[in-house]
Amino acid sequence: INQEGITVGDDRRAQAERLESLTYEDVLANMVVYGTPESVVDRLQQLQEELGITQVIYEVNFGCNVPLEHQIKSVRLLNEKVAPNFK
Repeated sequence: INQEGITVGDDRRAQAERLESLTYEDVLANMVVYGTPESVVDRLQQLQEELGITQVIYEVNFGCNVPLEHQIKSVRLLNEKVAPNFK
């Protein structure tokens, strides 16, 4: 039971219901950062200012459908063009 008197099971159930109702558009608009290196930097800086984020997780092969050469290019761009903007 957490501080609000809600059990972890209740929290997870509610979270599962919220996730179940998400559309692809919801995910793209609110949960994923993508685009050119410049647009990714801009969005991450915005999220850093608004939410105080200090870490991100990036997935370059979501759904296991991205060719290896595209994955490598994405990681290279993230490391060379995006990451240096955040210390």
